[in-house]
Amino acid sequence: MNPTSQTGGQLSRYSLMVVAICCLAGIVEGFDYAAAAFAAPFIGRAWDVSNALIGIIFTAAGLGAILGNIFLAPLGDRWGRRPAIIFNLLLTALATCAGGLATSIEMLALTRLVCGIGVGGLYPNLIALGLEYLPTRHKALGAVIIACSMPVGLSISGFISGSLGATYGWPSIFYFSAFISAIVAIGCLALLPESPQYLIRFERHRAKAHEIMGKAFPDADQQLLDAASTQPAADIRKEGIIEKFTSLVSEKHRTTTLLIWVITFLTMCMNYFFSGWLPTALSKEGMDISAATRALSVFTIGGLAGSLITSKAQTRFSPAAALSSCYVIAAMGLLFLGQIALKDGPLLLIAMFFVGWGIFGGQFSLVVITGRYYSAEIRSTGIGAATAIGRLGGMAISLLGGVLLASNLKVSLIFVGLSAPALIALFAIFGLWSLTSRDKKAEYQTAT
Repeated sequence: MNPTSQTGGQLSRYSLMVVAICCLAGIVEGFDYAAAAFAAPFIGRAWDVSNALIGIIFTAAGLGAILGNIFLAPLGDRWGRRPAIIFNLLLTALATCAGGLATSIEMLALTRLVCGIGVGGLYPNLIALGLEYLPTRHKALGAVIIACSMPVGLSISGFISGSLGATYGWPSIFYFSAFISAIVAIGCLALLPESPQYLIRFERHRAKAHEIMGKAFPDADQQLLDAASTQPAADIRKEGIIEKFTSLVSEKHRTTTLLIWVITFLTMCMNYFFSGWLPTALSKEGMDISAATRALSVFTIGGLAGSLITSKAQTRFSPAAALSSCYVIAAMGLLFLGQIALKDGPLLLIAMFFVGWGIFGGQFSLVVITGRYYSAEIRSTGIGAATAIGRLGGMAISLLGGVLLASNLKVSLIFVGLSAPALIALFAIFGLWSLTSRDKKAEYQTAT
């Protein structure tokens, strides 16, 4: 029995506190992950190194995030969300601080690899913990807000890092990010509770789980909480990472897991292309850099708006309908961009808004659906595995995007071609929803 799937629709102050802490942790991780990007111009001048060499530190962070998704995210399922979150926060804080002490590209790349590992291990556990503290009516919106916190942190960091780097030198960017991560980790140690769905599996912790559920869901049926707190115990600490991943591809989950991976892979391919190559692509069409940067900003704004609206639609309608709408919007926006809007400034911005809506809305909503599909025993593992697959797609498109833009292929055709992943993902969503059990569909759509 999932005690939060049928508990009351009111969001308690206790649950709100947990979500706020998760958001704060996501924001500071955005600081850590982006530190190298904002320090890069200062490092290039200080060390007199090329952009190609600096690119190594970005690749290291991306590779580290994949490793963290695979190897550290499952620790939340085995040892609890709280210790996994605190450990990964401290890991990224130490790695980021060490980055400020680096004296070579190789040293800096190593510290970014470790930082990426921490970020990869943290993100799935923040989503998982948020889902487990939110009543059904608020799960989608709350989890999307947590998912958006890291990009928000990245954006905030951009306003701070420039002044820090110019005034105190590039290491100050790393030291500042590490300091606030350490402070948040200490705050989590003092205030962040463990997931009741994790505690309830251990007989010695059931009284604590019952107490937490009473605080998090005060308007829930007391009999439901009593029943949840007497579920059979399961010693999940005996299961290692291999066993967790084996569960994802077991007969029960195999087809659904593969469909989730396909959708995530395609979505992050589109996202990484626009996030990394949009200004270059538009510049190739003769647009000045400032206008191309504005287009990227509109893409991001549209993504945030689409994520929030789609999360609300998941509650009002079916998750499949809400998620499908994102990919329809993305495909139509990409076709409109490639065929009509590319040479028209105002139309281009409108197209970018809706392309961002579809891609970001799809990506963040899919994370929520993934977290809700898997049981608490493999939730962090499931989110981490899907995110790792998506990051692999992102790294692949980052390389392929450079090749495509260096070729004689028209930019308009590239944008039109990117509608294909959106349409394939759309059909995969239909398959995913058709395989979802009737009980799981009812749980998704319960709003009480």
